[in-house]
Amino acid sequence: MALVQTTSLVQKTVRGALWTTTAGFVSRAVGLVATLIITHFVDPGEYGEVTVAAVLTMTVNQLSTIGWGQFLVSRPDAPPSAAFHVTIFHVCLGALALALLVLGGNSGLSLWLETPRLMHYLPGLALSSLLDRVAFVPERILVRDLRFARLSAVRMTGDLTHSAVSIAAAALGLGAAAIVAGSVARSTVRLALYVRSVRLQTWLSPSRLDPKQIRELLAFGVPMSLGGLCEFASRRWDNLLVSRFFGPATTGMYNLAYNLADVPAIQIGEQIGDVLLPSFARMHLERRRAALLRSLSLLSLIVFPLAVGLGAVAPSLVAVIFDPRWQAIGPMLIL
Repeated sequence: MALVQTTSLVQKTVRGALWTTTAGFVSRAVGLVATLIITHFVDPGEYGEVTVAAVLTMTVNQLSTIGWGQFLVSRPDAPPSAAFHVTIFHVCLGALALALLVLGGNSGLSLWLETPRLMHYLPGLALSSLLDRVAFVPERILVRDLRFARLSAVRMTGDLTHSAVSIAAAALGLGAAAIVAGSVARSTVRLALYVRSVRLQTWLSPSRLDPKQIRELLAFGVPMSLGGLCEFASRRWDNLLVSRFFGPATTGMYNLAYNLADVPAIQIGEQIGDVLLPSFARMHLERRRAALLRSLSLLSLIVFPLAVGLGAVAPSLVAVIFDPRWQAIGPMLIL
């Protein structure tokens, strides 16, 4: 019986990895094309300012996320009341944090970061982030239940919506605000599809707030959130420093170069990571160590050559694809 369950879990994991990576590749390919098109309508300075606004929004979102998504995924037998607790705290904390961020943007933050048009973009990105927070729990439930086909379809639909809206808005002359419009459209579509995909009773069925449940969530989530914050800071806070010392135009090119370089890690590593976590939660303890080592080995075999190859062709790639305003991306992409 255990062998049958293990075989079934392996099959679901492999299928889930195929679904998520394939959908991720399609979304990323379309997103890259959309980004290249948008760079012909948006100059590096505008792109840099919307980048800073996005990093600030993501930072606030990260600071107010207490690792509860991993709790839901790693506890397949958790009652609906746990999902309700996570929903209430995640949305309320996020709304408060995002409101404080918008107020901070009005009180000198844009001046310190050398981004005078920060408030052109910050409210829209805050709205997009709030919509994502409402969709957070149903998305995690899809992951927990190994419904990767549906999860991938929703993510891909949202990403395609973002690309279409961003390109259309940029062509109409909205500048970098087109990226904000695309983000709001993506979040709206994803929220609608996630709500349709998961029964409300599994995550939004009202229950009494239980101090014991809250303590369990905090005990699990706080260490996870600290690790997540450090990982996020190592990848995104450098954009704020670049903006402070070199201005928004350099920040725009720097961020785009990083996003291009990050394609192998994000579109393969993180996509498969979404599959492995719920799979490991259903795996016997003695099998997890070997499974983790094997997974890391296979990921390294795929991701490292892709990253090295991308760096090798970076200057030629940038020269062919980008217009003269963006040529400084080449050396950054190599690094």
